[in-house]
Amino acid sequence: KSSTIFGVNMAYETVGVVIDEIECERYLFLIQHIIYHLLPYLTENDLILTLPISTKLKHYNRATVSERIALIVNNARKQINHKLKISYQLQSSSNFELSFGGRIILQTQASDTDEPVDYLQQIADYVISIAPLKPKTATIKSNEIGISVKHNMVTDDTVSDMDNNHICLETISMIKTTGYDNLFASANRISSCILKQMGI
Repeated sequence: KSSTIFGVNMAYETVGVVIDEIECERYLFLIQHIIYHLLPYLTENDLILTLPISTKLKHYNRATVSERIALIVNNARKQINHKLKISYQLQSSSNFELSFGGRIILQTQASDTDEPVDYLQQIADYVISIAPLKPKTATIKSNEIGISVKHNMVTDDTVSDMDNNHICLETISMIKTTGYDNLFASANRISSCILKQMGI
């Protein structure tokens, strides 16, 4: 089986916006169950990549997507002897640090703050993103969020434009008050959509 690379991008972490703990935990719950539903179909050849939080978030004291995914993968290895090794975090050489899983350090200039995000979009077969929709202001805060998946396909040795390969979308209004059963259902629909695209 050839390898499949999954990238995960949580907007509030990568652009450097602090959200409250309730909202943060609900975002993490979504990504946790998306990954959890995919794990039984992944092999040791597959790879999950995450991104570090923005350098704008000094002394960040919330759980992160990288931590949560590393925990899920580690538990799967211990409990069900899953062959997926570890999750990896893409980091810039100008700003690298310890991570809960593995790390891949990109050789970048100090000014290339968006390099890991751009690189993730280029190398991942599937990029799972969670971000606000229709923000009311210039910040990323919004009452409605979108969970999207884009597929980077290779046809005749040419990599497709990922912006034109949007394959899955879930929208959630009022993320702070949406019940966990509804969040679970949204995560399940996203993971099912990805598996269908993979021919599973």
